[in-house]
Amino acid sequence: MDTTGVIALLAIIVLLAVIVIYGFNDIVIAFLLQKILEPFVRWVQRVFFGIDRVRTGDEALIGSRGIADKFEQVDESEFIGSIFAEGEKWSACSDTPIEQGASVSVVDRQDLVLVVRLPGDD
Repeated sequence: MDTTGVIALLAIIVLLAVIVIYGFNDIVIAFLLQKILEPFVRWVQRVFFGIDRVRTGDEALIGSRGIADKFEQVDESEFIGSIFAEGEKWSACSDTPIEQGASVSVVDRQDLVLVVRLPGDD
């Protein structure tokens, strides 16, 4: 944990101790915990564990799964077609033949063309 996290954790602990020492009633304590502790927990999850991060662009596409549409062989080691991934129809290419309706994994993106492979092909 970095210094910012330690300082924030200590601040929360001190605040909770003050709340307990002064003996606020249950409603005030619940309100303060909800308004202070929940955002802090979400911050820790986001910063240290990557939870609640919005993934966009290449980060969202690479590693996602899609369904192959039609693929045609353009030369001996390249197949071009399209897939449905992340709610969109994308142009795609592969170095292995892919049948229509097959599940594929996105491994890279070259401009607007996704590079795909069958799951299990490394």
